[in-house]
Amino acid sequence: MNSEIVEISQRLKDVSRRIRVAAEKADRDPASITLVAVSKRVTAERIAIAIESGQRVFGENYVQEARAKFGSGIGSYTVGRDLELHCIGPLQRNKVRDSVGFFSLIQTLDRVELAEAISRQALGDSCLQGVLLQVNISAETSKSGVAVEKALPLAQEIIALPGIELRGVMAIGREFEESALEQSRNEMRALGRLREDLRQSLGLPLPILSMGMSADFELAIECGASHVRVGSAIFGERQ
Repeated sequence: MNSEIVEISQRLKDVSRRIRVAAEKADRDPASITLVAVSKRVTAERIAIAIESGQRVFGENYVQEARAKFGSGIGSYTVGRDLELHCIGPLQRNKVRDSVGFFSLIQTLDRVELAEAISRQALGDSCLQGVLLQVNISAETSKSGVAVEKALPLAQEIIALPGIELRGVMAIGREFEESALEQSRNEMRALGRLREDLRQSLGLPLPILSMGMSADFELAIECGASHVRVGSAIFGERQ
């Protein structure tokens, strides 16, 4: 068997095992946690290995790259029918046309102008586009996302627009360091509390809490993540 096939398959099994262990440690059902395999700058051939190993949900950062790899399907697997594809990178308004209806979930909605553009495109395409509200929970200037104190007003504007379904919240946490473990834990818990506050204020289920990456997805599970975004732990370091 090709060593690359074995490597990716084994990495995927290991990540799945770690998700299961972290969930059980937190007294959670492992089935309630979705692994989003981050496949940016990963070739279609390597993605196909993950698919054959059972992975079905992928995250891409760049619209053109995602369309080039997934647009015609990978092998016999197609987005929408067999695979779920999430946009997890910053989305510019000039890329909305190619994103709406292609991504099952746009995780990075952080401003009303983008929401309006998504709404217009969704109406034109007669579809309902799932989105997450991206929050800058760490308040770092280098991070995208709406400020915590502005999350509710923006969420209210989003849900008033047709063609959009707000399904939860997402954050890109600070770079994980063991020395700042408690800070990361506190920020993840704060995102969870914000999701609960939005649920109460908006009267919506908001089932998705997307946080945690390769370095800290187990901590994210401890703090209530429903979706974890894992790339290098599955595919190795990117080219």
